[in-house]
Amino acid sequence: MSTDSISTDELTRGFILPLWNEKKVEVIDKYLSPSADIRTTFLVGKGLEAFKESVKDTFNAFPDLALTLEEIVQQENRVTYKWSASAEHKGTILNIKPTGKKLFFHGIVFGEINQGLITQYHSFTNIPQVLYSNIEQSLFVTNAFPSHAVLLNHENYDKEISDLLFSIAKKTGARLTRREVECLNFWVKGYSIKETARQLGGLSVKTIQVFRDSIRKKFEVTSYRNLLDLMRKTGILPLFVGA
Repeated sequence: MSTDSISTDELTRGFILPLWNEKKVEVIDKYLSPSADIRTTFLVGKGLEAFKESVKDTFNAFPDLALTLEEIVQQENRVTYKWSASAEHKGTILNIKPTGKKLFFHGIVFGEINQGLITQYHSFTNIPQVLYSNIEQSLFVTNAFPSHAVLLNHENYDKEISDLLFSIAKKTGARLTRREVECLNFWVKGYSIKETARQLGGLSVKTIQVFRDSIRKKFEVTSYRNLLDLMRKTGILPLFVGA
C-alpha cells in the first residue's frame, strides 16, 4: 500500500468486508481519516465518530447484515463500489420499529483516499425505500416519512432540474431531457431499473430502460463504469452525489 492510496484488494479484505460482515468496527480507526467527510443515508458529519454512529445505527437495526461486494473501481485516489445485502429488520431505524422481516437492499459508495486514509465517504442506499414498502403505518415511532424518496431538493425541484440540465450541457455537450436527468439521478446512486421506475411515479421498466439507453448514447458510454468515469472527468458527478 502506498502512502497516497489503498489498493482495492486491501480495501476489500481489510476494511469493507471485515467491517460489514464481521462487525469489526475497529477497522474504522485504521482506514478512516479523523477529519473524513461522511455522508450516508442516515447522517452527514465529520470524522471517525460520525462514521461509527452511522455504522452503529445500521447494526442495531440489522445485526445479521450480510453484505456482498458486487463491483469495485479505483481511479487514482478515488474509489467507487457497489454492494448488495440482506438482513432481518430487528431494530428501530429511520423512525421505523422492527418488522422482523428479512429484507434485501443495495447501495453505492463514493470514496476518496489520501495519505493512505479514507478522507471522503459518500454512501447511498435504498434501505429507506425497502423499509417503507414493507411496513404499516402503526410501525412508525412517530409521524410517517414520505413513501416517495425525494433525492433532489423538493422545495426547489424545478429549478434544480433546470440547473442540472444546463450544467450537463455546458460541461459535456449532452442535452438530456428532464426525465433523463431524473433517471440519471437514481441510476448514479445505484438504484435498479425497477426501483427507478417506482420512484418516478410508477413508470414502466421498459420506459426506464429507454431512458438509460438514451443517456448512454448521448454521453457516448457503454457501461455504468464508463458513465461514472465520464461524470467524474467532466465534473458533473458532484452535482448528483455531493462534492
